[in-house]
Amino acid sequence: VCVCVCVFVCVCVCTESLGERYLILCSLTELFPESREVPHRFYCPITLEIMEDPVQASDGIMYERSAFAKWLATGNSTSPITNLPLKTLDVVANPELQKLIRSHKRP
Repeated sequence: VCVCVCVFVCVCVCTESLGERYLILCSLTELFPESREVPHRFYCPITLEIMEDPVQASDGIMYERSAFAKWLATGNSTSPITNLPLKTLDVVANPELQKLIRSHKRP
């Protein structure tokens, strides 16, 4: 776990692209089975933290609502992952994913 954390921190600091960071996070969960306790789909690709209020953007990717709002507030109109233009800046809540995350957090 220590190696996983060190590699992850180094990659996050050294990698500019959010898409690359997310792909690396997914790869690390495959390399380190103990990190699979939390499914990678529970993590926001912007913050790399477990989401509390997941929303789907027009790029089809789930984000933490506040992180995506902050992305848009800085003047971005592209996908944080693909850097392609978003068709719309609207998001759709994902209550099913939110329920899964909440149930996973409970002891």
